[in-house]
Amino acid sequence: MARERGLKAGADGYLSKRECAAGRLLAEVLDVMSRRGSRA
Repeated sequence: MARERGLKAGADGYLSKRECAAGRLLAEVLDVMSRRGSRA
């Protein structure tokens, strides 16, 4: 539910605390930067 609300509000991505702890934060940041053309 929080993920959907965040994305609808214009967030580039959403990670739970568990996903961040599992090391997904860096991968998500790199994905957003590649989608924006490194303008993050």
